[in-house]
Amino acid sequence: MRKHIFLVIMVLIGYCSQAQSNKITYTLNQMIDSALMHYSVSLQKGIYDQQSTLNLQNIETGYYPTFNLNGQASYQSDVTKLNVPIPGFTAPEISKDWYKLNLDITQMIYDGGNRKGQQSVEEYTHKGQINAVVLQEYRYREMVTKLYFRELLFNQNINVLKSNSIALLTTLKELEAAFKAGMVLQADVNAIKAENLILKQKIIETENNKLATLNMLAAYTGISLNIADSLQIPVINIEQLVYINLRPEYTQLNLQQSTLDKKKSVISVKQRPIIQAYGQLGYGRPGLNMLDDNFTGYYITGVRLNYKFWDWNTAKHEKQILGLQQQVLETEKQNFELNLRANYLAQLQEIEKINQLLASDQEIISLQSTVVDASKKRLQNGVITTAAYIQEFEKFTKSQIDFETNKIKLVNAKIDYMFLTGNFNTNE
Repeated sequence: MRKHIFLVIMVLIGYCSQAQSNKITYTLNQMIDSALMHYSVSLQKGIYDQQSTLNLQNIETGYYPTFNLNGQASYQSDVTKLNVPIPGFTAPEISKDWYKLNLDITQMIYDGGNRKGQQSVEEYTHKGQINAVVLQEYRYREMVTKLYFRELLFNQNINVLKSNSIALLTTLKELEAAFKAGMVLQADVNAIKAENLILKQKIIETENNKLATLNMLAAYTGISLNIADSLQIPVINIEQLVYINLRPEYTQLNLQQSTLDKKKSVISVKQRPIIQAYGQLGYGRPGLNMLDDNFTGYYITGVRLNYKFWDWNTAKHEKQILGLQQQVLETEKQNFELNLRANYLAQLQEIEKINQLLASDQEIISLQSTVVDASKKRLQNGVITTAAYIQEFEKFTKSQIDFETNKIKLVNAKIDYMFLTGNFNTNE
């Protein structure tokens, strides 16, 4: 018999150990990192890198020699003839069917800086593409963080409700004993039972809300979460709440302005002359000697200058258009800065408000605890009704929930401040 009891105890210990080992605690950084790895938009960074590399390679080929093979066969109704009679000389006849096969080679010598300008535009375009992904990731971080803190609030509320349910059960047992002694009525006992059932309903509702939040986090992060898992409250140490603007939206506006500057530079260099070396290798009939009616090889080489010295102010107008676009971006930056400063001041006030609430929350809990203890004794002695006791107990429960909620809200408010300024960093 003892042997069987020992085996049962060992099985129970093993089961409890396994259940404890299956419980995992996650940090906010772990959830965010996993979410970003699971976020398909993040893959666009690699795609944009490859795209930019290919674009730069194409721009670089502007200084590589070009080779064009051109062929032509034609028939014409008439050809050049020498109709001047010269004694002892017969003018050659040129065939009316002509054939040419040419290899044209061009080498850029000077492009006015166009290649470097295009490379610079591509560089800033690529930065803008990467930052656009960073901006989407930033908003994804914010969404995951909101879910994370929602779960923390539900979890803290569950802990308070369960603790108060246990305390209420103790009161129930004491009232049942008092009922047997004839000190209280059955209705008093039933009222406590009903209140405890209400607490259990709140626990069930909050646990379901917590599970729904965990399921959403699991979907966004790719981490398999269950009701037994817990999330760690982040440790936030901010020495000084100062205004700073590191938001990716602001960075994006700056990059767009810089890109327009580079495009202006490209327009300027397009107005400069272009110098190219060229050559042509050919074979055909006739060759360079129009009077030779035989198939022959030939070549031409030289330097070419292209200079569009008048464009009817097209380049000037293009620069003006880009300048107007920059002005629009500047107004967007100013508007963004204005809203950010206003939200910053509001966030500072929010943090100050929660700090003040926390200072009074603990005092309220302490006072309400003494009121509940006194009400409990008075209820047992039949001095007050059960309804009066339950009212004080509910106030005590609310004060505890408010305190735990405000603790979470304070950490959340500080993280919202970091998201607001773009300087997100937790000490985990």
